[in-house]
Amino acid sequence: MIKLGMIGSDNSHADAFSQLCNLKQGYSGLKTKGARVVAIYGHDPKRTEEVARNGNIPTIVEKAEHMLGMVDAVIVTFRHGDLHAKYALPFLEARVPAFVDKPFAIKRADAEAMLAVARKRKTPLTSFSTLRFARSTRAFLKEMSDAGGFVTGSIAGPTDLKSEYGGLPFYGCHVTELLAEIFGYGVKAVRAIEHRGTVHATVRFGDERLVNLQFIGNAKVHFRVAANGRKAAGEYIVDTAGCYKDGLDIVLEMFRSRKRPLTDEQLLETVRVTDAVVRSYKKGGAEVNV
Repeated sequence: MIKLGMIGSDNSHADAFSQLCNLKQGYSGLKTKGARVVAIYGHDPKRTEEVARNGNIPTIVEKAEHMLGMVDAVIVTFRHGDLHAKYALPFLEARVPAFVDKPFAIKRADAEAMLAVARKRKTPLTSFSTLRFARSTRAFLKEMSDAGGFVTGSIAGPTDLKSEYGGLPFYGCHVTELLAEIFGYGVKAVRAIEHRGTVHATVRFGDERLVNLQFIGNAKVHFRVAANGRKAAGEYIVDTAGCYKDGLDIVLEMFRSRKRPLTDEQLLETVRVTDAVVRSYKKGGAEVNV
């Protein structure tokens, strides 16, 4: 049984992950085996108590580092990505494996700092949007496996440029994470424009790939992917049902095996692309290197 520490209580993901592990009925009728959340830390005592009560978490700690020696691994899941490095680094330094929820980081320097310590201390570390491993995403990639490689397409999702949790990266990171999962890596430059709360970005890879990202802040939107390959084209709406369990299962496998699902460069690229989108639209649509 893996003993988990939950760091951050403001995010609804803290509810989902703890209930998947700790409740007999699980979360949304789904249950994860082989792990239990034994301690939680959060900034808001009332909210932290709520998550602990609803997720049957036995211990609330006054300081996150009090979990050292209590847990086998941690999930860092603050809503604001700027908090993740501060709280993840002491555990990585102590060789406690960590899953850092989305966004991995907002600042490139924070992402690089976490990866540097994880590398130095040989500590398993990963981060991703669970939409990467949603069943609809897996099914689409399987269905399109004979497409001959995706060359162009588009990905859409919601954003809130004025979000107190870091602006576009808070929800926008889902879009850039799906970009990496569907179209791969190797982005070289981004050109983005903003109009009334919505951002459209053109992402240019080092080869022939060219993809449009839509961060929609002024209209109803589902996470939606359209991809055109050399031999076939397809599209789908991301079904989020079960994605928390599917993502958590991958995290727990990393904790058990100590084998990471994503490399340093893969983790860094999504942070760099999201940052480039923000820098470009703030520069009025100038092309920005990643």
